[in-house]
Amino acid sequence: MTIEIPGHGEFSDSGGEWTASMSVDLVGDEVEFTVVHDREDVDLDQLAMCLSNFRSLSERALKDATPLVFAYYREATEDFSDDEREEYGIPEIADPSEVWDFVTLGTAATVERDDETGEWFVVTENECEWEPEHGLQIVLRNGEEVTRVSDADGSIHE
Repeated sequence: MTIEIPGHGEFSDSGGEWTASMSVDLVGDEVEFTVVHDREDVDLDQLAMCLSNFRSLSERALKDATPLVFAYYREATEDFSDDEREEYGIPEIADPSEVWDFVTLGTAATVERDDETGEWFVVTENECEWEPEHGLQIVLRNGEEVTRVSDADGSIHE
């Protein structure tokens, strides 16, 4: 069974999830999207807009999130000694603008609707050299505005 999302083609339908692989400009690769839904009255046009925004996201949106990503780096690494940093291969990042040099954008994204606000969010799990176990999660409201940066916990809110 499939569902057609306007402008994005057919998604496989497996109960509460729709899945499809689509190109994402910023990632430079196909991304496996999983749309989590629990209702039959999903506004497909709103969902399509969220997907369009994310798929055409510019590098600027991520650059604007640099302070959040750098803050996550500092929080995740602040308790490690110099010896532990060396042992675990934790990079020393002095300038916030360098933080993206240690991030690899992921090729999987979860899209879900906030039950309270009705807004759609894209949640990406990415690799980062300072936290290989928990990674770097980036949450984007409507696929275009970074609203949360954290370890990969799957939540759209703090």
